[in-house]
Amino acid sequence: VISESTSARLIRQVGEGDQEFLTTLGTKCLIDTKDCSLCFVFPRATTAGGTVDGEQMVEEPMEAAERIFVRPLNPDSGLTLHDGFEALQNGPVSVAVYQEVIRNVLLQLMQRTSLKVFSFESIDQDEAFLRVGLDRNGEVIKELAQRFQYLMPFSDAAYKDMPPLGHFPGHAPMKNESGQPVYHFSPYRMEAAHLFQPFRRVDEIRLIMMRLERWVNLEEMQSQQLLTGYFPAEDVTSRKELHESWSGLSKIFTLPPTSHGGLIHNYFGEEISFFFAWFGFYIRHMVPLAVIGVCIQVADVAPGLDSGTRHKLRLAWAIVLVFWTAGFSRKWQGKEARARQTWGMKDHDARDTELNSYDPNLVGTWWLEIRKMIGNLMVVVYCTLFMLVLVAAEALKTETSKGLVGDAVTVVIKNDGIVLVALVKIGGFAWGKIAPKLVSLQNHRTKASFDSALAFSLFAVKLFIAMWPFVKTAFFQTYTSIECYTSEERLLDAIWGQYKTGAGYPTVAVEGLRQNYLFHKGFNTSQPEVCVMGCFPAMPELEADTDRTNCWLELRDTLSTFYVTGAAMQILFLLIPALLTIITMSLEVRKAKARAAPGEEARPYSLLQFQAKCLALSPYQYQSWGGSRVEDFLENIIGFALLTSFALVNPLMSLLALVFNCVTYRCYAFRMSHVTCRPMPHGAEGIGYFNSAMNIVAAIAVLVNVCLVVVITWPIHLLPMWQKFAAFISLEHAFILVSLAATFFVSDTTDVDVIERYNIDTAAKLTDYRPLPRPSSESYDYSQVDIGLQPHRRAARDVGATSAPTVSYMGLW
Repeated sequence: VISESTSARLIRQVGEGDQEFLTTLGTKCLIDTKDCSLCFVFPRATTAGGTVDGEQMVEEPMEAAERIFVRPLNPDSGLTLHDGFEALQNGPVSVAVYQEVIRNVLLQLMQRTSLKVFSFESIDQDEAFLRVGLDRNGEVIKELAQRFQYLMPFSDAAYKDMPPLGHFPGHAPMKNESGQPVYHFSPYRMEAAHLFQPFRRVDEIRLIMMRLERWVNLEEMQSQQLLTGYFPAEDVTSRKELHESWSGLSKIFTLPPTSHGGLIHNYFGEEISFFFAWFGFYIRHMVPLAVIGVCIQVADVAPGLDSGTRHKLRLAWAIVLVFWTAGFSRKWQGKEARARQTWGMKDHDARDTELNSYDPNLVGTWWLEIRKMIGNLMVVVYCTLFMLVLVAAEALKTETSKGLVGDAVTVVIKNDGIVLVALVKIGGFAWGKIAPKLVSLQNHRTKASFDSALAFSLFAVKLFIAMWPFVKTAFFQTYTSIECYTSEERLLDAIWGQYKTGAGYPTVAVEGLRQNYLFHKGFNTSQPEVCVMGCFPAMPELEADTDRTNCWLELRDTLSTFYVTGAAMQILFLLIPALLTIITMSLEVRKAKARAAPGEEARPYSLLQFQAKCLALSPYQYQSWGGSRVEDFLENIIGFALLTSFALVNPLMSLLALVFNCVTYRCYAFRMSHVTCRPMPHGAEGIGYFNSAMNIVAAIAVLVNVCLVVVITWPIHLLPMWQKFAAFISLEHAFILVSLAATFFVSDTTDVDVIERYNIDTAAKLTDYRPLPRPSSESYDYSQVDIGLQPHRRAARDVGATSAPTVSYMGLW
């Protein structure tokens, strides 16, 4: 699957006569995306094999049309209903009549925008495709960009008169710390077109959508089954470049590149580019952590290493984790700021398109505040319910250990890691269905605002679900899983029976157990018992300073199983949509061949039809096979939290995380380039709420690592409670200082501020300072105004002087 030859066959362009074909995922597709930036898919009538029942009736056709053509941000959009709707004026009409009218009006709107359109039928004639484009070198796209105040980057010509600044020679855009030239973004002006860079295909797609959304509610058209879907058309040249340098499976075990951010950005837009920029940055910065983690693990199992050195290495590893976590978050913020400046995304969220579901009348009302409180309350309730489920699972595990359940259940329950993965996945999936409904009640104005609220709701619950089982094992099991026996001998056989020899158990081990882990209860009863804490030495070692308790080993093994199983499932879910697409396309091509007349060659499957199938199977939206920005981020942020919080228990987690994330990154890239229907190139200021999520994870990492050192590591875990608390406070402050030191030593974003000032000066020099108009109504008499150095003129007037020297200061202007 991942060989170079196989990877090359996944996308291959060939020519046959005047036609060009592209083979992708085993399907030979006719390239039909020339002069096409957007594609709209319309269903045909049921008589033609489509889904539209033309005989049904539309009871209130004008009201339905009004929901499509009246747009809140465009007061003139209502004028659309004044022409071409005569057939709908007299009450109920058939669906066939209604849809013909709406589709014709849509074409008229496109014609008034001078859009280039071309229609064709699908291979089975059940859908109509409309290819839409705009001349990127024409006047219409310039007019649209100026009308919408669309931000475009300056060209090199805008900088030719800029003077030197410090060590920078001037006459060109400045370069940031990453070596990228940073152009100023300014609202497009037609009279200064030579100062701006040419329009990209991404700009063309955005301007077309901005124009259409001012006049047409495309989501309403989909809900009324007037429109099956719409999507940006593939750019074959860019897609081939992406495959060869970024998304090919032959690179599945290589580190993500650092030099393809511009290619991804120009094809997918900033929202997706920021995700891949963050993920690649995260993986590359895991390399030193993985190297240190492997060294720590090798030293920990090395023969002859005394316990004192092993404990010091573990403490040093905890410090490294905290330092790396804080340093990574700080360095990413700098990289994000540079990317935001380079891509012109400053203050983008304030300019984002308003959602159709937004209701301005709800803003500031008590009902909206109650909705938000309900959403936050449900987060707490769901986390509590999950804790109860884990308690029930723990009780079932206890019953299993006593032989009170069947053998089949016993086999399942004993696989703690697999059961835990199942519980976490099921719990996360269930909350993933609930959270969007709660967030939709909060009346968010823009997509960025909605995504941030959804990310918060999902992150809070999924982080708790993933972390709580390990937190419980590490910090609470010693007090919640106490076991009692009628004699010390039975207790020793229960916990150490497999290590018992003819001489019994080592005296040092038994004595250490008595002093630190055993206690007696029921002395005043007829049946006194000996009890052992929930966490105790896993084996009777000769060394008294052991910290290898059953909790430590259970945490290590369960964590490893959970991490590996979770990563494998994530990769599997990324590959499933590729298999579904291959199977579906194979069936479609077979049906087309079966419909062809004998001796006649079947119509070729076009690339736009392939994309339409991908849109149906795997669109880039929440809870679909095509993935979504929120879900993709969440999976990796949760893995980031587990790594930084619990790698102290198993340092090899850092290496496993590096390998799995490299594979996952290429699977994401392959899915986006070959399986997921190309999404709309949405802009973004950065990774949004997930910056806050990383800061939360960094704080949790400090807390969890300190707690692990105090609760599990010898000899602190044997100290009295007040001494443990004192050690916790001291170590917490020390780790916080380490975290602050990491943010201090990591480079800042001074270059961003300098470039911003330089670009503002460039824009100021290009501003036209023509004289202001002076209407007669705003012309004022300055003859009595005196701001000279001497007061003699006013004094002369005061004493009735007949003459005084007159000085004109207006000449200075």
